[in-house]
Amino acid sequence: MGGHAIASAQRIPGPVYENLVNRIDNFHPNGNKSSAFCVIPKSLKKESHGDLDIICQERYRGDVVSHLASIGTLDITNKVTNGDVTSYPFTVHGQTYQLDLQSVSSEKKMHQLYRWQSWNDLPMILGRMIRGIIPRDHELNKVGIQAKYRPDGVWVHFGKREECVLKLDNYTDFYLLVSLLGLTNVPWVYGFKNDQGDFDERVMFDWVLQSKYFESRAFLNSEMNHPTVLRNQKRPMFLRFQELVLREHPNRTAPDVWYLREQIMRAGTELWKEEQERRAKNDELKKHFSGHLVLELLASNGRQLPDEEFGKLMAKLRTTYSYEYLVQVGPENFESEWRTQIGWMFERGEI
Repeated sequence: MGGHAIASAQRIPGPVYENLVNRIDNFHPNGNKSSAFCVIPKSLKKESHGDLDIICQERYRGDVVSHLASIGTLDITNKVTNGDVTSYPFTVHGQTYQLDLQSVSSEKKMHQLYRWQSWNDLPMILGRMIRGIIPRDHELNKVGIQAKYRPDGVWVHFGKREECVLKLDNYTDFYLLVSLLGLTNVPWVYGFKNDQGDFDERVMFDWVLQSKYFESRAFLNSEMNHPTVLRNQKRPMFLRFQELVLREHPNRTAPDVWYLREQIMRAGTELWKEEQERRAKNDELKKHFSGHLVLELLASNGRQLPDEEFGKLMAKLRTTYSYEYLVQVGPENFESEWRTQIGWMFERGEI
């Protein structure tokens, strides 16, 4: 959920993990645990786990944090926040583990995410299927454009910017989420059971293979960068699925994938075009206003500011001296203005 956010955290031994889950689950704020939080289940057959994942309703977050603090030491000082997921160092009996807490606004969203995250590497396998739609050697992939499958649809990302390709306005509707891939939600909801009523990983894998967007190419190591390949070595379910694909479906293509690929390419091209325009504007602005030019002006007046004060000065200047203002007043007036303003700040003793 939160990745490897806590560098000092150790892996959680299987028996310790099971004990922690049982202790955490034995908590019922307002008498109704099911509406307050969920501990994401993981395979207890594993020898160890990288972290402990919990989803809670925002209004119960304080109660859940207090309960966790009664079980171990929850280090709120060194927490790491990434979006709506907060990773904490969680120390129990002298051992520090990573605990990820994700807050959501409603009970429906909580249970939707619970379903989404409850089958180990399955969401990652589905995400890999979508991400692989853009071939690794394509120019968009080379510059960092990525397609992602999330609980609210299919998105194209570039840096901090994103554009939706297939949007789910109500992502608590689990059927719509999997139907985006041409799948039915029934096997997932009922636990991927075989004819004997037991969970069967092969049933899960066969379900994924039914997607109208499944292509074998997406699961070749040659289609992934080196860090991803290394990370996948720690994902036994993914490796088993990859082995199945290479053994039984080595050359499978998806006739329907062209439509989604075109949408992803269009969105990615737009994001890249916007990025190129942003970089061009930034390069033009730097010719007339930059931290380097401001430092030169300060030095010529015998001034040297500590890094923190210099950062505040630049932040203040940037509120006025933008690319849009450069275009509005012209390069000569633009550069004269910010230099004059700094001169006034000298006279007033502000710097």
